[in-house]
Amino acid sequence: MKKNTCYLLLAGCLLGACRKDFLDQNAVSSNKIPATVADGWLLLNNETDMDKAPVLQIASGDDYYFTGDYWNMLPPLQQRTYIWQSNLLEGEENVYDWSMPYRQVMVCNVVLATLARLPEQAADTSWRNAKATALFKRAFAFFNLAQLFAPPFHPQLANTLPGIPLLLLGDVNEPVVRATQYETYQQILSDLQEAARVCVQSVPDSIRNHANKAAIDALLSRVYLNMHDYAAAGNYADSCLQLWDKLIDYNTVNSKADILFPVRNDENLYNARVPNSQFQSLMPLIGAAYIDTLLLQQYSRQDLRKTIFFTSAERPRRRNFYDGMQATLYAGLAVDEVYLNYAESLARNGNRDAAMEWLNRLLKKRYSTGQLPVLTAVDAGEALTWVLTERRKELVMRGLRWLDLRRLNQEGDSITVTRYLNGTLHALLPRSNLYTLPIPDDALAGTQMVQNSR
Repeated sequence: MKKNTCYLLLAGCLLGACRKDFLDQNAVSSNKIPATVADGWLLLNNETDMDKAPVLQIASGDDYYFTGDYWNMLPPLQQRTYIWQSNLLEGEENVYDWSMPYRQVMVCNVVLATLARLPEQAADTSWRNAKATALFKRAFAFFNLAQLFAPPFHPQLANTLPGIPLLLLGDVNEPVVRATQYETYQQILSDLQEAARVCVQSVPDSIRNHANKAAIDALLSRVYLNMHDYAAAGNYADSCLQLWDKLIDYNTVNSKADILFPVRNDENLYNARVPNSQFQSLMPLIGAAYIDTLLLQQYSRQDLRKTIFFTSAERPRRRNFYDGMQATLYAGLAVDEVYLNYAESLARNGNRDAAMEWLNRLLKKRYSTGQLPVLTAVDAGEALTWVLTERRKELVMRGLRWLDLRRLNQEGDSITVTRYLNGTLHALLPRSNLYTLPIPDDALAGTQMVQNSR
């Protein structure tokens, strides 16, 4: 990443929707940055940049397929992503999945610096929640970057494997270097733990893009799950559910509605979405990403998710979800994921009965009233199998399948993902280097960063 280009790009996101006198396009200077807590909130609430999630996590997963005729018409990056091509980016510049999270990081850094200059307000609720939100959003951005541009987390090799650049200062002179994987995840955890310490807001309110303690715990649970620390993942899932244990009964959802869920629904802890300007081929309404046939076959007729999640066409597609939009993909933090994190943690730690209890509590809200066949398991291993099966069915096209493929194969599962396209079989092998995406060339230029091996 060229330093000046990097920070011009990152600082540019502060213009337009926010007060233009905060920053110009040439520098981050002390007399042009936001000066009040209210200024910081303006930046954090800029939905144009701050509540967006990566698309490549969804595009790289195996929840969907394209027909050959449709794939032939797609832009080159979408074509290459679909078949896990080794030269994925091929000189693409300003790659959304790299540049957008770093724009979010820059905003958070500017807000944190502003708040640090207002120590006399540190006891105020607005100051504390602003700091928590900035730390939370920075951690969310770093975590998303690590799932694409760093190898899957390896507990024994984390000190030697590369992570991502950790830009923390909002300073144009800050060196751009890759931290280790261990340093990357420690920064994410540190941000979230500090956010939890200062955050006053415990649960979601009418605004679903602010930090709250339940959402912070949910993200900590997701992070620890992907670090293979299932005890910690379960502890944070439990903490989240003690604060906010609300599930939507799908029997009450009108499956024929254009928008199935308002953004302020009971399960949405933190709202983030992939905008429909990115990979339109995947989006509800405007795309033609058909749901994997074998996945569809796992839903019984009594399972309401089949009609709520997917269209009723001969080749079903994903419908809109918890973000209250018709043509975007939800990629936030929701209670159903936390249930599944908790159940998986319990199963992996040998607590068969509790794992199945939490899984059945979730499924009771997903099946037609009185039609749920209560699941049982003979041991913790079978409980884990049930949990992973339902995780696959519950979290479709939310970016989490890519994370699961990375971590499960890292643990020894042998999940080979295939696509049959235009007479050719493409395969993504377990533990392949293709699970780590290349860093964009324009981000590498002028730095000492080493490209990921593909």
